Amino acid sequence: MKIGLISDSHDHLENIKKSVKVFKDSKVDLVIHLGDYVNPKSVRAFKGLKLTGIFGNNDGDKFRLINAFKDIGGEIKGDFYFLVTEGGVDTAGVFHEIPRIDDSRLAEIFAREVLADLVRKELLSPEWAERILSWTFLEPEGKVGYR
Repeated sequence: MKIGLISDSHDHLENIKKSVKVFKDSKVDLVIHLGDYVNPKSVRAFKGLKLTGIFGNNDGDKFRLINAFKDIGGEIKGDFYFLVTEGGVDTAGVFHEIPRIDDSRLAEIFAREVLADLVRKELLSPEWAERILSWTFLEPEGKVGYR
């Protein structure tokens, strides 16, 4: 899978158009935008590409951005995105600003995302996913991972 990454386009439509051309010429399978679209027009400029994104700190009108993603068949994931490729072999987490999420909340969110993807791909049953989420994980320094 070939993935294109972009971030902080800040409503610069000419630069977005150049990026879209690079992504199309490179035949990427997925473009992940790491936030700071600023304006829904910036999202719509990615029409014709498979776009998944997260919000940045300059994305104030989330409702309009969500609708722009829907308009082009894209998907907005919220404040971060945890990607699991087909077969569940490769994983990656992407963020715009990680300092605003504490470690225990981040661990739980990641776990939920990974398990949900595994259930969707029928690599794990929903019952086992819930069972795993009920466990308590401890880090070496005694910090609770989640739950």
